[in-house]
Amino acid sequence: MVKLNDIPFSDIYITPDKTAFIGDNRTENGLKIIEAEDFEAFYNLVEKSWDGNNPSYSVLFERTFYRVERSVALYGVQYCARKMPQKIPPFASLGFNHELTTHLLSLSTASGLILWSGPTGAGKSTLIKLILNMIHRDAGSIHVLGLD
Repeated sequence: MVKLNDIPFSDIYITPDKTAFIGDNRTENGLKIIEAEDFEAFYNLVEKSWDGNNPSYSVLFERTFYRVERSVALYGVQYCARKMPQKIPPFASLGFNHELTTHLLSLSTASGLILWSGPTGAGKSTLIKLILNMIHRDAGSIHVLGLD
C-alpha cells in the first residue's frame, strides 16, 4: 500500500468515521476515497495536535507540513488538511509578465490593504509568500505573521 505523502493531492478531507477523501475531477461528486498505510498515524497526529481551542492549526507529518481545519459536523469531528509544498517555486517560474511583477513589487512602499483571492489550491499563500520574500530581501523590513 502507498504512503500518504506519496499520493498527489492538495487537500485531504477526513469525515467523522475516519474516511479520507481527496479531490478528483473524474467522479460525480469530485472526491475519491483514499487509503494509505500510514493514514492511522496521520489521523492520530491531527487529532492529538488540536489544542482544544483554535480550530486552525498545523502539523508536521513525515517531513511534510499540513495546515489543518477542524470542525464539528452533525455526526462528529471532521478535518480538512492542506498539504503544503516542501519547496516554494521561484517567482520567475510562475509566468507573470514583467509589468505585473514590477507593480506587485512596487506595492512595498504603499500603505493599505491588498486583497488577493482565488480558488482553493490556486497558490494564494505561496504567491504572497514569494512576493513578501522578494520585498523583504530588497527592503529588509517586512514581516507578516503566519507567512514568515
